[in-house]
Amino acid sequence: MSDTKGAARQQSRETLLPGIALPVIGYLGSAVAGVLAIILVIHPGPEHSLAARWGGGQLVILGIWALYKLASNRIILGEDVMRIVSWGRIWTVCRGEVESVLLTDEIFSLSIILTDGTIIRPGMFVASPLGIGYFRAGLFRNAMSRETIAARITEWNEQAHGVSRGEKPGRRWSVRLDLPFLLIASAVIAAEAIALTEANVW
Repeated sequence: MSDTKGAARQQSRETLLPGIALPVIGYLGSAVAGVLAIILVIHPGPEHSLAARWGGGQLVILGIWALYKLASNRIILGEDVMRIVSWGRIWTVCRGEVESVLLTDEIFSLSIILTDGTIIRPGMFVASPLGIGYFRAGLFRNAMSRETIAARITEWNEQAHGVSRGEKPGRRWSVRLDLPFLLIASAVIAAEAIALTEANVW
């Protein structure tokens, strides 16, 4: 029975992405930076010490980590709870707690207003000055899938009747660190730097 419920919950999850440009730029940038990190460890410049190899590679790894966090921004609609995974925060909202979802012609171009007055402005919907100009001119209104996502969140929230609601979170957001990704990538670069230094590879 528990396996059946778990499968049902898994199937009820829906992931909404802010268009395709942000994920593509983030993941592609991460891949390019990964190659650059390897090159910097192999060829760190005039100084071939362990510190030079590791330091150059580690700086690029921090950039990869930031790009990964950017690319993996998403909104997850679960059976009872919505999770808004932005660059630095993860917001938790129970079904039925959304008052409205508004599209704006400002920098933060989508706002999620909750019944308790909380306003969530996900960073994944930040618009450039050019984008704001387009919005105000009535162009590209669904950029970053704003209209699609706003409609889907509203629909999901309105289905609260007859659905068991999750327990209201004591704290709506938590800091998003993605430390496992950072630590694993840092460990790989450190291992490469140590191996190349020990092998006296120039």
